[in-house]
Amino acid sequence: MFLFLITLNLLFIVFNNNSDLEKLVINEKVLTFVAYSFPVVTMLSEHRKYLELFVKMIDIEKSYAEALSELGNKINHPVLRSIFIAVANDSIKHSQLYKSITELLTSPQPVISDSELEIISKEIEKHIETEAQMIKIVGEALQHTNDPRLKLILAAIYEDEVKHHKILIDIRENIAKKEVISEEDIWELIWRDSPWHGTPGG
Repeated sequence: MFLFLITLNLLFIVFNNNSDLEKLVINEKVLTFVAYSFPVVTMLSEHRKYLELFVKMIDIEKSYAEALSELGNKINHPVLRSIFIAVANDSIKHSQLYKSITELLTSPQPVISDSELEIISKEIEKHIETEAQMIKIVGEALQHTNDPRLKLILAAIYEDEVKHHKILIDIRENIAKKEVISEEDIWELIWRDSPWHGTPGG
C-alpha cells in the first residue's frame, strides 16, 4: 500500500505539469499502470465482494470431490461408481477454476503472446476433429441404446463433448485467425459465444 501511495503521488506530479492533451494520454497510461501493478487496489467492487467466496469455494469443491471419491470407491456397481467419481472429478476441475479466478483478480496476468497464438492456431484443429469424432461415436451409441443405465452415462459424456467442441471452435474462429487482437478482445469473444453464456450471471 505504501508503494501504491508513492506511485500515485509521483503520477499526480507528472499529471499536473502537462497540457490538457498530454493529461488525457497520461491518464490512460496511469489507469493501465495502476490496474496492472496493483490489481487488488483497483479491483472492481463486484469482484472484491465475491473474492472471499471464491477463495472458500476452492476448498469446498476440493473437499466435496474427496468425499465423492471415497463414496465411489466404496461401491462395486460400475455405473454408480463411475458417476460418483465423474462428479468428483468435475469438482476438482471447479476447484482449479476458482483458484484461477482468484489469481486473475489478485495478481498481474501475462499477456497472451504471438507465439502462444501461433501454437493455438497450429494445434487446435486436430483437437476440434477429435472432439467431433467423440461426439459422433457417443451420439450414435446414445441413439441406439435402450438401457437407461447406459443412457445416463452416455448423455453426460455427450453433453461434455458438445461443450468442448463448441468452445474449441470459438477459440479457433475468434482467436487463432486474428492477426491483431487485444487481451480484452480475446476474453470478450470467448465469453460471447461460450456454451456457458446464459447461465446465471452470464
